[in-house]
Amino acid sequence: MTRILSKKYTILSRICSRATKEKCFATVTERIVEYVLRDLRHPEGGFYSAEDADSLPKGDSAEKKEGAFCVWTRQELDSLLPKVKVKEGKDKTKAELFCRMFGVKDGGNVDPR
Repeated sequence: MTRILSKKYTILSRICSRATKEKCFATVTERIVEYVLRDLRHPEGGFYSAEDADSLPKGDSAEKKEGAFCVWTRQELDSLLPKVKVKEGKDKTKAELFCRMFGVKDGGNVDPR
C-alpha cells in the first residue's frame, strides 16, 4: 500500500509540474508523501486519518498542549507573508488581510502555554 501511494503521488507531482512548469508542485507533493509516510503510517500497515493536536508549545517544553504547533504570532505572520500591498479600498499587506480574515489579534487569541 505504501509503495502504491508513493508511486501515485510521484506521478501526480510530475503531471502537475509539467502542466504548469512549476517545480513547487513536485516539491509540495513530495513533502506531503514524506509526512504521510513518516507521521500517519500505522506500524501494522495502513494509515491513520489524522494525528493528535497535542504538541509541545516550545522545543524545551515538557508538557504538551492542545494545538500548540498550530499557533502563530502576529509577528511570525508579518515576517512570513509577503509585504506586497493589496488594493482593497485602501492598501493593505497580505499579512494584514490574512489577520483580518482569520481574526488574528496583536496580543493573540489563543494561549498554548
